Amino acid sequence: MKKIITITLFVLLTVSKAYSSNFFIEIPKQKTFANFDNNKNNYDRFLANEEPRNIDVLSYDLEIDWVEILPSTKDEPEKRKWNGKIKITLTPLENNLTYIELDAVKLKINAIKINDFPLAEIPTNENGILKIPLEEPINTSDTVSLIIEYLYDNPENRGFSHRNTPYASNFPPETERPSAGTLSQTNDSRYWFPCNDRPSDKAIFTVKATVPYGMTAVSNGILDSTVINYVDDERYSESFFWRSIEPMPPYLFTVAASEYTLHKEKIKLNSTSNDSVEVYYYFWEEDWEGDNDSFNVKRALQPTEKTMIIFSDLFGDYAFSNYKIAVVEYSHLGFGSVGMEHQTLSTVSRRWFRTFFPVPEFPGFAHELAHHWFGNLVTCHTWKDVWIQEGAASWMQSIYAERIGDTLDKNKYYEQQLAHRASYLNHISQNPIVFETPIYGLDDETGIFSFSSLAYGKASWIFHQLKEWSREWFSVDDEGFFSLVRELLDRHRFGTITSEQFVDFWVDYYPSWSKYTMRRFLEQWIYSAGHPQYEIFSNSKMNDDEKYDVTVTLEQVQNAPNVPDVFVMFLEMLFYKNDSIVHTIRVPNSLKSHTYNFVLDFDIDSVSLDIRKALFEIVGNNHTSIKEDFYTVRKIYPNPLINATEFFIELENEPLKSIEIIDVLGRNINEGFEIIKQTNNFLATVRINSLKNGFYFVKLNNKYYEKLMIINGK
Repeated sequence: MKKIITITLFVLLTVSKAYSSNFFIEIPKQKTFANFDNNKNNYDRFLANEEPRNIDVLSYDLEIDWVEILPSTKDEPEKRKWNGKIKITLTPLENNLTYIELDAVKLKINAIKINDFPLAEIPTNENGILKIPLEEPINTSDTVSLIIEYLYDNPENRGFSHRNTPYASNFPPETERPSAGTLSQTNDSRYWFPCNDRPSDKAIFTVKATVPYGMTAVSNGILDSTVINYVDDERYSESFFWRSIEPMPPYLFTVAASEYTLHKEKIKLNSTSNDSVEVYYYFWEEDWEGDNDSFNVKRALQPTEKTMIIFSDLFGDYAFSNYKIAVVEYSHLGFGSVGMEHQTLSTVSRRWFRTFFPVPEFPGFAHELAHHWFGNLVTCHTWKDVWIQEGAASWMQSIYAERIGDTLDKNKYYEQQLAHRASYLNHISQNPIVFETPIYGLDDETGIFSFSSLAYGKASWIFHQLKEWSREWFSVDDEGFFSLVRELLDRHRFGTITSEQFVDFWVDYYPSWSKYTMRRFLEQWIYSAGHPQYEIFSNSKMNDDEKYDVTVTLEQVQNAPNVPDVFVMFLEMLFYKNDSIVHTIRVPNSLKSHTYNFVLDFDIDSVSLDIRKALFEIVGNNHTSIKEDFYTVRKIYPNPLINATEFFIELENEPLKSIEIIDVLGRNINEGFEIIKQTNNFLATVRINSLKNGFYFVKLNNKYYEKLMIINGK
């Protein structure tokens, strides 16, 4: 068992001194910390049906026919269906596998071939699971090919958005043009093609998408070719053959189609390893340069080039074959305004091109592009780890805000992070259960979006706090921190990452003397809920050197299920005079009640904490200034009181009428002491019974103050 050491540290500083970077307090082991693993295991069981399967899909080759459904309307329900055919190439991850299990919800399976041999009896996809029996067991050295023909006739728009739906949306359509598109995050790929619908199983995709002639189908990767097909004497169709170069999980695969106009450009990156990135915009022609109160694609997408350069410079070159943005009518899925980072193809609602959105301040396009580092290049291993990519992309919005202008603007960075903070705290005020919910293990169906302030806003503060504290406590500047993020991305490039791997990466970086503290710091934010809620008690008093002794006590008062009694924090303390910050000091905080003592050259009016640097709330703040004229010469002895139970009070030319003892929080101590003897009017003996160790103020005759320190008092 590891020995845990608790150190109580009294810090006396002058204004010219600051904390050194090797100053940490070891955290006493709390019951909440012991429950980290229990919390995690509970979520693992809750999502057990989403654990990785015993297969590894190598590739998906999909064919879909949208010729009939694309031009149809909800007045033609008989046309709300389309045919699909998919070839799945996979290998088992264990020997003697006797069946293959895939996800397929409300898809009518018409035929299955295994290695080109038809399956005589088609299994039913009960409870959304298609269980395909094998005539002979297969082993890890085998490669299996499945060909599945199916019919999509789902009346719901789950995973597939099209206007031919009987379900009314809360949001009116933005266009009457024929438009179709898929949107699968989190687990909706299974609603429109059979697959191993797990973010951990990345594969190569190809698709042949056939649409009415005159429309364009767009998908991930590169467009290999197109073919015009004869349908009947009045109609032709066109097939678009798309191929992904880099592997991806099913939820990042998409197909969209409409009467698109295409605009192309190239973005020159600063690195010599990738000369340029080809960029394609698919939109409706009238929107390219719309007038006021309408849509303007050109205006909205102006920041794309600089955004890609910013992210490439900081986090490594854009890693994919190209980048595309396509408008898709997602109102039929119930979304008024949505964007999705499909790999190489960000699809967005038309509303994002409205001219009332400020440019470049609107961060939506930057968020989706950011996911091509966190989300696409490196993907959450399971949905309970999704906070990593959503938090990172939200934090990268702040990087975007800081750097998209002509000059670097740190205030813009903090403003964006404070907006994430406000969203999170506002969500708690509307739904207190948010305070009790960890960011780890959010329900894969609804939790990511119902608790979006956790997966997006609160999670962004993990990255933000790591960056701020790496600079202020470990002398790692922003560029050094970005290099660490690049290393993290490189380590998991084109793969996945778990919450455990995320924690291990940062703990491995920090020096050995801080590993325990940093692990607890990260785990408290990931596996536990809530945040610190502080009450601040402070006082200041002139000392004999005509400086000011300042005592500050931070009490963590949060109290809710799943919320730690104590968070380990790194804070910036702010000292105010006449409503202005006159001094700042960085402090660690890892105790439920933590008292700090400073010596300043000046008096102060109040003490607070910098909300830009750490995630917390201040729920109470009390400051007391003890004025100079209270300090008339008096005697309290012995002082400090060491291993003793009595002290003496001696006054000058004034009888002792009353005595009060006040702790550093400004609270009167009514018990624990008594006056046992008063020799004369000017000398009294006081016995302490149960006062704890620490600093106290002794108030005499309701006007005089003296300091008293008790050490090992009883």
